Amino acid sequence: MLHAYQQSLECAKPIRKLTQARKYIIYIGLETVYRERLKQIYEPVKHRLDYQLALQNARKDFERTNMINWIRNKVKQSIRDKQEKRYLTIMFTTT
Repeated sequence: MLHAYQQSLECAKPIRKLTQARKYIIYIGLETVYRERLKQIYEPVKHRLDYQLALQNARKDFERTNMINWIRNKVKQSIRDKQEKRYLTIMFTTT
């Protein structure tokens, strides 16, 4: 009787290992599906964030360019105004 019991335990070991292997294969399959879904979510979100970053950088460049042009124009205008005043004072004082 004891010998038959030992024999049945020995026969059950491979079945237990097979069951564990099947569970592991199912786990690997679930992990693969999970990672694929994460990737499907990650890519569009990253694309949107990259777009927002590019939009923000373009806005900053546009504002910077406009500010530089505005300052440059104001400086040129103030120089022109000073030169005009000086020219007019010279013209009217000499006559």
